[in-house]
Amino acid sequence: MTDLAKELEIPADYHQFHLTLSEGADLWDGTVTNGLLEPLVGPGLAVLTGVRMGLVKCRVLATSSTTSSLDDLGAWDDAAEAVLEAPRGMLQLRGWGGDMPDPANFALDGPGYYKVQCAARGRNRQWDEAPDIAVEDYLFQISPAVGPPGHVRTLKRSRFPERWQLDDNA
Repeated sequence: MTDLAKELEIPADYHQFHLTLSEGADLWDGTVTNGLLEPLVGPGLAVLTGVRMGLVKCRVLATSSTTSSLDDLGAWDDAAEAVLEAPRGMLQLRGWGGDMPDPANFALDGPGYYKVQCAARGRNRQWDEAPDIAVEDYLFQISPAVGPPGHVRTLKRSRFPERWQLDDNA
């Protein structure tokens, strides 16, 4: 059961946008563990993109059910999940600089822990470019979690995240 479904175009910059708990810009320290969801320096997650800057398409499904999950990953290149704590009951998608095209709050149960699952496709279409139209797609499933935050867990991985390691070592 989905309590809130949103289709958004989020501005990415510096190959990232954020799922964040706070207002304004958040920082990612550049550590790459899975190439899709990476912890921010503060609370939240950096979502890594292929485009250097531009809009990305996001579909967000938020629910109050603790049994929800991404069902079919066949159409997606990469997928990962993490648990975040939302102490103020706020989870929002924002651009790298804090831009927020839609003020929707995806922490439907207020303060607590949330499982965030993210699937991505198309990140290899225009690597390191700034396209005029959105060429990447992201699907988020956000639901209450029973446990505290831990490591990001990879659910599906293509060869795309290797670009991050190759570029970091160049």
